[in-house]
Amino acid sequence: MIDTIVLVLKIAATQGLFFGFYWLFLRKSSQHSLNRGYLLATLVLSFIIPNLQIDLPEKATEVAEVNSVILWLSETQAPLNNLALIPVKAESTFSWWILLPCIYGLVVVALIARYLVYLLFLQRLKKQSVALKKDRFTVFRTAENRAFSFFSSVFIPKSLFGTSAFDHVLSHECVHVRLFHSMDRLLLDFVVSLFWFNPFIYCYRNALIEIHEYQADAAVIQKFRDPISYQEILYSQLQSATYSGLVSHFNFQMIKKRIVMMNQKKKKTRWIYALTAPLTVMIIFAFSAKHSIHPMNEVEAGIAGFIGPLGTLSSSTEVFQQEENVPSVLPLKDTNKVRLTSSFGMRMHPIYKVEKMHLGADFSCPLGSEVIATADGVIEKIESKMEGYGKQVVIDHGSGFKTRYAQLESFKVEERESVKKGQVIALSGNSGMSTAPHLHYEVIREGKRVDPEVYILNYKFERPSEETHHENVSSTTQSEQEKKELDQLRFALAQKEIALARAAEQLAQKEKELALIRKEEMLGVQQEAKRALELAKASEEAAAQKTAEIKVTEERLKSFEALSQASTFEDVDFKIKIDKKGSVLLSDSKQPLYILNDQVVSLSELTNLNPNTIHKVVVLKGKNATSLYGKKAGNGVVVIESTGEKVKGKNKKKNKNRP
Repeated sequence: MIDTIVLVLKIAATQGLFFGFYWLFLRKSSQHSLNRGYLLATLVLSFIIPNLQIDLPEKATEVAEVNSVILWLSETQAPLNNLALIPVKAESTFSWWILLPCIYGLVVVALIARYLVYLLFLQRLKKQSVALKKDRFTVFRTAENRAFSFFSSVFIPKSLFGTSAFDHVLSHECVHVRLFHSMDRLLLDFVVSLFWFNPFIYCYRNALIEIHEYQADAAVIQKFRDPISYQEILYSQLQSATYSGLVSHFNFQMIKKRIVMMNQKKKKTRWIYALTAPLTVMIIFAFSAKHSIHPMNEVEAGIAGFIGPLGTLSSSTEVFQQEENVPSVLPLKDTNKVRLTSSFGMRMHPIYKVEKMHLGADFSCPLGSEVIATADGVIEKIESKMEGYGKQVVIDHGSGFKTRYAQLESFKVEERESVKKGQVIALSGNSGMSTAPHLHYEVIREGKRVDPEVYILNYKFERPSEETHHENVSSTTQSEQEKKELDQLRFALAQKEIALARAAEQLAQKEKELALIRKEEMLGVQQEAKRALELAKASEEAAAQKTAEIKVTEERLKSFEALSQASTFEDVDFKIKIDKKGSVLLSDSKQPLYILNDQVVSLSELTNLNPNTIHKVVVLKGKNATSLYGKKAGNGVVVIESTGEKVKGKNKKKNKNRP
């Protein structure tokens, strides 16, 4: 379970780094095809990289440095955890870890069921719609209010058929079909179903949806060469945000981003994509590379307290029956490189430098050695901590026997799993309060920890004599110079810890500053969106007012045309005539409204009009006049259409001399 969680965290971290690079450097680029390829490729790599295993050999100089440190730590013969004196408590058999797979499975089933329901909805919509077969796709005339596509099927509302927006919408959806955008949507939604708890998966899906729309918009603008009209169509088709399902909608939520992308200048910045190569290498070494442990075999020879694999059996004796549920073997599969570095009993604590009781046995072994169950039983507990036992496994063998395996690297079993004697249950490590790779092993009988060496029948231990023990103790304290060197090493280690703490503090400050910058950017984006919405609203109001004015004008023209065709001079209540001078006279004493070539003029201005240039006169009165020109036409309207010019001086003279 712990290994699975660690793997998932590595996958999420890899996706976070890849998407962070996209968000910082690529999201505003107009290279939409390259951006789409980058997102799909890095999504696949994020699942491959954490599963890679790369061994790197360490340098000999590094081994020498580690050797000096291990010699210092070897004074007390072996590492010890700080919980050795804490008694074992009875624990509940119920584990909350059991609920995690259940919750995960329920959410996955719910998401997949949601997608299946949406697919059924699409099939039903096809049956209810009119299908129009094209070359590589099928157009469905639907009752839905939004246009969308799914693989080779294009769904367009029946209200768009026969309108000027139909060609733009159809071209947009055909781009989705041609570029197989539905494959991306299906892949991302499937990954979201399995990794619904990972926030970066949703970032990937939203980014790919944006790129799909950018690609379709660019293709439509290139085809019709009229971005303004296309943007107006986008705005007119704007719909409220709903569940998008597995399909590609014509107008989906991000109208502002799409309009900004259409209007920005196209820059060729392909060189930035070359940086993805070192980024990928860095992530591979960060999450996959592991140093080889082979040079540590040379260093292990310097650890004090070495006891050979062959020797005499412990003087302590305890008679018990060798049964399958009684611990009776060495807890390590490979015995060639195993050394007992610390036995059961009182010893000098390797870290605290005080005499303490050691309630188990420590076996020095290479990092990653296979740890086996020493008897049949059931896994009672699997636990991971930063201190103390670190990663540990506790097995309940029954008949009052339990065993503990601590300071591990990883687990090969799960809680409540039944195991057999000799089965591999974990790999040895250096976790918790440990100073070198080893295995801490305990045998618990009737709730009390006993000497594990008594229960190991397939391995003989060699103990140092009392004289040798005193020599080793005296050799560790024989020189004040050695103590000073140890103090210097401790001081240098403390300085490094302080430097690490300062670096962590600086990193936290940088993250805080970055969060403030992101907050300011989000505020700027919100203000821009607000201004864009206000501008769009004002444009809509102006367009509506203009449409109303055009409609009134068209109605006036139609009414005027009808009246002009039906009316004659005899149809009105008063008559006009034009004298030789060009004046227009009426039989009534009230003056009407004069309109000359769609302009209101006075009677005096008509005296200069050449009567030979008049080709149409329409006289309106009553409702016919007021319906077109309002209350000011209450006395009637004289509408004159003339091609002419005003009579000039010579013409006036000629008119005077006419007989």
